[in-house]
Amino acid sequence: MPEPTLPIDPAELTPDDYAFLDHMDNAGPYDVSESDEVRWAGLLARTSMPPISQSRPSINQVVDHSTSTVSIKHWNCYGAPYPTELTHRATVTDSRAESGQCRVVLASRDDETNAFDVLAEINTSPVDGLLHAPCIHLTATDDLIASVYQIGPQLMLRLELDVSLVPTAIPGVFWIKP
Repeated sequence: MPEPTLPIDPAELTPDDYAFLDHMDNAGPYDVSESDEVRWAGLLARTSMPPISQSRPSINQVVDHSTSTVSIKHWNCYGAPYPTELTHRATVTDSRAESGQCRVVLASRDDETNAFDVLAEINTSPVDGLLHAPCIHLTATDDLIASVYQIGPQLMLRLELDVSLVPTAIPGVFWIKP
């Protein structure tokens, strides 16, 4: 039997647990039943896995290996036949070799307090607490707003507590309200 992905302690798992984990690994996002969810909750409660909120890294704990800042402008202004102003800055912190993370911070050159921060990494899926999945964390003004996980071919949006999506008059466009 394959070893489960940590943080579940393999010594605490029974053969039935391994069979259940195999079932969950092979189940699509719409194939998980209510009884599977109940069993999953019981398995997590019985093992030493920390709650997801404790296992997620702080958005501000990126190991600073290589950082560069460049002044930038709207993507369509590059190659324009007339001069255009550099209005923003992009800072990239590459920590892929040390922590598997890469951070991009975009901010206006005139107002750095309203920075938009994206951290890309491999994180633990909030669906099952086991799957290691590509993830981006979105931060605005130092507050984690949301995380987007790629679970197979689908994307999952996880809003932080007290964050909501508010529709605008434009279909499919929302304000993110902390």
